[in-house]
Amino acid sequence: MKWFKIVLAVLLSLLAAGLLVMTAAILMDPIRLENRQPTALKTDSIFVPQEPEETPESADLTEDEEPLPEEPPAEEVPQTEEVPEEVQKASAYLAGMTKEEKIWQLFFVTPENLTGVGLATRAGDTTKEALRQRPVGGLCYFAANLEDREQVVELLGNTQSYAKTPLFLGVDEEGGVVSRVGSNEALGVTKFESAAEYGKRADMGEVYQVGETMARELSVLGFNLNFAPVADVLVEPENTEIGSRSYSGDSSRLFNGVVSSSSSPTPMIRRPPP
Repeated sequence: MKWFKIVLAVLLSLLAAGLLVMTAAILMDPIRLENRQPTALKTDSIFVPQEPEETPESADLTEDEEPLPEEPPAEEVPQTEEVPEEVQKASAYLAGMTKEEKIWQLFFVTPENLTGVGLATRAGDTTKEALRQRPVGGLCYFAANLEDREQVVELLGNTQSYAKTPLFLGVDEEGGVVSRVGSNEALGVTKFESAAEYGKRADMGEVYQVGETMARELSVLGFNLNFAPVADVLVEPENTEIGSRSYSGDSSRLFNGVVSSSSSPTPMIRRPPP
């Protein structure tokens, strides 16, 4: 029993000594970490400094010289052309029109289409109101609308005065079989031959004189547009729709190298105003 106590006391002493050694080792480890010197990381082999490339601009500069600042690109000055006064006025007038007014300007109708009357020979309040509601671009008149010189001048003058935007007042005055104005003796204008007759003679002086006279006489009445002459070439002689309204059936011959030197027109039937 005595020996058992002695052995137990020795084992307890050894266990206590072992615990003391372990505790001391644990306490000393942080101290060793604090006294350890950090190892320097060598980066010479990782980061190699690059020499700046020499540009053509910098190659010519010395150490004391500074590069000149780049000049900004010159601004292009737009070339402005002088706009004619007539174009300026037209553009300003167009800008002041409504969309509906611009659309109505595309229409060219008869006075009966505009007013809804059976036959238009006068222009009064009905025409004025119709133009206010439907400001068309132009009107075309036929023989039935034209009675005598005074009536036509009044009809066209009143109609034009009612329009906010000046109207085209047109008529078919070709001469020959299509003559809305010249066929009426009461209008006192020239009655011209058909285009085919002038084409046969191929006299440019005569043709010019016809056009000039026709334009002047229609203008005095109040017309500012004539749907003439016909530009068709009569390639089919049996075409009665064109017929004598065309100057010729040969486009290569018509007024090409066959113009006479005569500058005076052939006699025409002229009627003085009534």
